Order: sequence, then C-alpha cells, then structure tokens
Amino acid sequence: MKRISRVNSTPLLSCTTGDDPEKGHMIFENLEWFTTAEAALYLRKLNSDGTPSMDAIHQMVCRGVLRRRKFAGRLYFKRRELDFLIESSAA
Repeated sequence: MKRISRVNSTPLLSCTTGDDPEKGHMIFENLEWFTTAEAALYLRKLNSDGTPSMDAIHQMVCRGVLRRRKFAGRLYFKRRELDFLIESSAA
C-alpha cells in the first residue's frame, strides 16, 4: 500500500491496494462517509506542503457550501454530497 498523507502520525489512507496500481483500486471507492481530512483530499483541498487543508473544509461548512454530520466529536461528510458539489460547480 502506498501512503498519501499522514494526520497525527496515523496513515490517512492508501492510494491503491497491492503493489500493482492497475490491479488495485482507490480506497475512496469503498467509502460512503469521509472525515474532514479525507474530504479535503477528495476535493483536492491541500496546503502548500501537500497536507489536507482541513481549514478549507471548515470554511466551506461555515459558508453553508458543505453539510456536515457530527458523531463522537468528529465531523463526517457524505461522498454523494461531495460528488454533487464537484458536479454542480461552475467551470
């Protein structure tokens, strides 16, 4: 598995499974709910050093662009809503 990023020294997600990227699949394909850091990666909201920009996601929530759910003190975002946000954005 190839690590993309780390948050709090924990691997955030892996890009592919296995050593061959063609045989592997994206981890995002199996997720319905994303954490804030995963949502930032999915939407390509990155800081200049390549880490997920969780501040950008929080700003989107405060502006009403993204709907969040809170469980056990963490924010979660539905993949379907993130996809809709991308598809409905103006080019």
